[in-house]
Amino acid sequence: LLDFEPKAAEQVPLLMRMNRDTVALNKAIESGDTDLVYTVLLHLKDNISPGDFLMVIRNLPVAQSLWLQFCREQKHDMLQEIYYQNDDFMEIANCKVIDSYRESLLDARLSALYDAQDNYNKARNSQDSYLKAKSEFAYKLYS
Repeated sequence: LLDFEPKAAEQVPLLMRMNRDTVALNKAIESGDTDLVYTVLLHLKDNISPGDFLMVIRNLPVAQSLWLQFCREQKHDMLQEIYYQNDDFMEIANCKVIDSYRESLLDARLSALYDAQDNYNKARNSQDSYLKAKSEFAYKLYS
C-alpha cells in the first residue's frame, strides 16, 4: 500500500514507524528532499549502533555526503570518527588543525598541531605506498 503513496514526505515517516529505516532512507534519497533525508539519518543515528549506522550510509553516497556535511557543521567529533574509520589521514589532519584553533591553551593547541603533523605524514606515507604498489603492478602487467 505504501508504494502507491505518491508523496515521499508521507511514505517515509510511515516506513520509519514500521522500522523499515533503510527503505525509508532510500525513498527519501529518491525524492531529492534533503530535509527528508536528514530526518531519516537522524532517526537512524538514534536507533541503531554507530557502527551499523556508518555501514548503512557508506553504501549510499548521497546519504554519506549529506551526513558528512551535517557533521562538519554540527558534530565535529563524529566527523573525525568517520575519518578514522575510513583511514582518511589527510582529513583527520585537517580536523586536528581546526581543533588547534579552538583550543585556548598553548599546550593543547600544540598537541593538536603535532597530531595533525603525524596524520599528514601518515597520509603521505599511505599515498607513497599506494603509488609504489601501483607502479609495481603496472611493471608486472606490461613485462
